[in-house]
Amino acid sequence: MTESFSKLKTPGRKSKTSRFILSVSLLLAALTLLSACSSDNGGGNNDGNNDGNNDGGAIVNVPKDASDEEIIAYSYIEGVVSIFEMGHEYADAGLTIATEYPYGTAAASICAMRYAVDCLLELQGAAMPEDGRLYDWDEIAALGWASPYPYLFEGIVFCAKGETEAAMSCFEKAEANISITEDDHFLIYLINLNADQLQTLRTILTEVEDNIFAVYTPAPVAIPRSEYNYNAYYLREQGIEALDESVADAALAMQYYRAALSLEPFNGDNYAGIAALWLELGEAEMAINWLNEGLFIDPENEMLTSLLEAMKGVLGQ
Repeated sequence: MTESFSKLKTPGRKSKTSRFILSVSLLLAALTLLSACSSDNGGGNNDGNNDGNNDGGAIVNVPKDASDEEIIAYSYIEGVVSIFEMGHEYADAGLTIATEYPYGTAAASICAMRYAVDCLLELQGAAMPEDGRLYDWDEIAALGWASPYPYLFEGIVFCAKGETEAAMSCFEKAEANISITEDDHFLIYLINLNADQLQTLRTILTEVEDNIFAVYTPAPVAIPRSEYNYNAYYLREQGIEALDESVADAALAMQYYRAALSLEPFNGDNYAGIAALWLELGEAEMAINWLNEGLFIDPENEMLTSLLEAMKGVLGQ
């Protein structure tokens, strides 16, 4: 079942990091101009979008007098809510493991923005809240291993602190993820919000965060933070490496394969990996269950059919 790690090209690596750095530089230069324009025209206005109700249960109440910078932030939140609602669709379809991707991604993405807002408020003199929420980038990233936004928002905070090298390192890691979009570059405008705007934004973020966690209870995740965790092939290879260590870590390998399955619930390779892992752990019944489920979803998968033949020999069937 082993895929050769040596054949793995660094997934998602793009040559657009320099474009992102240029975008950040241009955006920073434009912040003062945008602020002046906003004060002249009274800021942006978001008509017809203030009821904020979403079928998924998360609520986004956009202030009527929202500035251009705030509208960028609220558009991001609405996008995260859409990902959250995808989790409901997976749940309704009975794809329990698959829900871990959209729910986890939504949780990590919204928590990352909320933590960034808290950091920006702290830079403006506010105290960091003590409300039991997550205040650690790695812990937030672990909620949704495939999300690029913990890296992006950590970079924005470094940028606000004037730590350019650290900021660019985070931006480069965010850019490695295929989920990042050109529009996400404009989230740098968060650093131009005043304390009142940030506090209003935080109130909305915590409401959405609470709604997400009312539905989603994240399981402990031991997968190390990486800019490549969005890639199921990479996750499977990491699972294999966890078993190749001098002291094999089957629990970590299982987490990697479950993460890969959540990303690609219809790819038989993920089921084959989990089945093979259970077989290696001596749990033949679990291995057979995963093998059968995989063959039902992806009956022509070569890894599954090869594993089936191997298991027949091992189990004497």
